[in-house]
Amino acid sequence: MDNKRELYKRIKELDPKGEIVKIDLSKNTIEYNEEIIKLYREITDLTNEEIVRAYLVLKLIKKLGYSKKHCIELEREYTMGRDPSKGARVDIFLTKEGKPFAMFELKSPEEYEVEMDNAIKNQLFEVAEKADARYHTLKYLIYYTVYISEDERLTEKIVTIDYRKYKTYEEWEDASKPNLMAIPKDYGVVKKPVFIKKGKPDLRTDVTKDELERIRSNIHNILWGVENTTLNYFSI
Repeated sequence: MDNKRELYKRIKELDPKGEIVKIDLSKNTIEYNEEIIKLYREITDLTNEEIVRAYLVLKLIKKLGYSKKHCIELEREYTMGRDPSKGARVDIFLTKEGKPFAMFELKSPEEYEVEMDNAIKNQLFEVAEKADARYHTLKYLIYYTVYISEDERLTEKIVTIDYRKYKTYEEWEDASKPNLMAIPKDYGVVKKPVFIKKGKPDLRTDVTKDELERIRSNIHNILWGVENTTLNYFSI
C-alpha cells in the first residue's frame, strides 16, 4: 500500500480546498499557509515524514482545537552546545499565548521504531531544556507517526511524555518510560490510558518485528537491568 497516497486522501478529507496545506502528489511538493502556521524555514519537499507532519498539523487544527493563528510553529531552531553552527529544529512546536506547551518529533512509519530512543533523548529531551528555559511552561513531549494499515484504518503511534514530571531522558527511563499515548485536546491534560475493547487506544494487530524487539528489550531491561524499577505497562 502506498502510505503517502493513502494518507493524502485523509488529508483532503480534513482540508478539501487546501486552505491550510496544499499538496501536489505529481510534483511531490507541499505548501503550508503561513497566515495560519508559523514557519521558520521554507518547506516544499513532500517526504514520507513531511506527509505525517501535514496530517498532524491538520488534526491539531481541525480536531484538537489548536486553530489560533500561529500557535502551531514548524522548524523552530535552537542552538545546541557552544558551536552556533550546531542547531536542532523542532518538527512541531505548539504554543499557548506565545509560550511553549508541547513539542513534537515526527518520523515516517518506516523510521519510527528504529529511531525512537535516539529521537526521544536527543531531539525531544535535550531540545526541551533549551525551549523551556525562559517560561517553564512546556508540558508535553510527543513522538509521533501515522500510517494507513492494510485494512485501511488510519493508525497512529504516539509516545506522550509528561515533561512536568520527567525533565530528563534518564528520569523518564528510570520510571520505565511511562507513555500517556495521546495528544492533549485544546491545551487540556492527558490522562493515563484505559484499555477497553474498541476503545481509544485500542489493541493493534499490525505490530511489527521492530516493535516486538523494542518491547522484548524493555521488559528485559526492567526485569534484569534496572534495580528498584516498577513495571510500567504503558511504556511497552
